Amino acid sequence: MFEAALPQDVNTKNEKTTTSSAGNKVCLIINLEAQNKDNPGYPLVSRALYYCSRLVAKQKNAADGFRHSEFENIKKVYSIWICIQHSDYKNDVVNTYAIHESCHMKPWNAPKEQYDLMTAIMIYPGKQYDHKKDHTDEHLHSLLELLNILFIAKLPVKDMKEQLQKYDIIMTKEIESEVQNMCNLSDGIEERGIMKGLAQGKAEEKIDSTLLYVKNLMLAASVNAEKAMDMLGVEADIRPVIFDALKCS
Repeated sequence: MFEAALPQDVNTKNEKTTTSSAGNKVCLIINLEAQNKDNPGYPLVSRALYYCSRLVAKQKNAADGFRHSEFENIKKVYSIWICIQHSDYKNDVVNTYAIHESCHMKPWNAPKEQYDLMTAIMIYPGKQYDHKKDHTDEHLHSLLELLNILFIAKLPVKDMKEQLQKYDIIMTKEIESEVQNMCNLSDGIEERGIMKGLAQGKAEEKIDSTLLYVKNLMLAASVNAEKAMDMLGVEADIRPVIFDALKCS
């Protein structure tokens, strides 16, 4: 059996009470990934399922895992992928990929907790929402719209603050200052000459949007610039430009 290093963005463990079995507490392992490219040259779903399988395998003989043949102690894993730049036909798509049981002859069902051990979730926020619309139903303020506000909409600070309040997210002075810097940075990219030496047109737009994604992810996930760029899969050749831009903020 071989082992390979598995770089991941955010891993966390979460305990919750389940209504299945005896109502015992179960521990979930959650892997959160932010993906800047919709088509990086390989299927993201396959990568997500690979991460799930590795997270299951890594539990054996781990300090908080299981030993020997105690396979009943395997913790369920989730790999959640937030895809920021994607084709329009994927707007508002949330797909899950999991293990399901199929009975092909005589019906018999194994306990679900014995095979329901991994789920990959692919999230594609829509690119346009009517943020000014006054929703009367709380459920209409969806996760997809929140992700759009944070990563896609490029709202002014005042508007972003107003929208986040709909999700009971209070923007402190510190966070507001970070968001203001982010918006000012976007407005002043050309004036500061950050784009000098790079191709015009799409290159400028790419740097501009990537810079906003990095700043938003640093704010939302409380990670540093390098980690945010790792999570977004930012190319190595533009990272120095992003670092320089962040230093100016």
